[in-house]
Amino acid sequence: MTNVATSRSLPLLTALLLVVMTGCAGGNSDALTEESFANLLKAEDIQATTGGVGLETRLRDIKQMGALVDAAQVADMDAGYLRSFDSVEGPSRSISFSVIDFNSRTSARNHFDKVRIETPGLEEMSQPIGDSSAKVLFNDKGLGSILVMLKGDKFVSLHTTIASGESPLVDTAGLERLAATVEKRLK
Repeated sequence: MTNVATSRSLPLLTALLLVVMTGCAGGNSDALTEESFANLLKAEDIQATTGGVGLETRLRDIKQMGALVDAAQVADMDAGYLRSFDSVEGPSRSISFSVIDFNSRTSARNHFDKVRIETPGLEEMSQPIGDSSAKVLFNDKGLGSILVMLKGDKFVSLHTTIASGESPLVDTAGLERLAATVEKRLK
């Protein structure tokens, strides 16, 4: 091959290399979208854990909401969504599920560590779900249990809310089963 032929093929080889390095689709192949988020945890998953309690759901784009308040607080986020699963018997019994897709594993780890340190009683689990996970049982002042998980560049949170004197939709073991479901579905 001559130098002329080599110099003509370098741009093509470079372009092919870039496509391969970026996942053949020209972007982050595991980027969280609203659709992929909605498929991580469904009402049917919650109902299987609760014995069929009727649920109403709401979905929010937390990156968009955060950007309205302070763009700097979402600078390290690629995407973030929150879905609440409210019992039709009353919104005082619900599960909130969120996933934040960070722009790096380091940003996700920093957020996980910050939440773990700033949430009273949140203890790392001896058998983690995902790369790391932590949980706490409150059952006080409107909060039931909280479970947070880190997998790659994604931070996952599940927590129950309850009214005084009521029991949560699922107990801590139920949250662990739901987190394991999410972990299996995350790319």
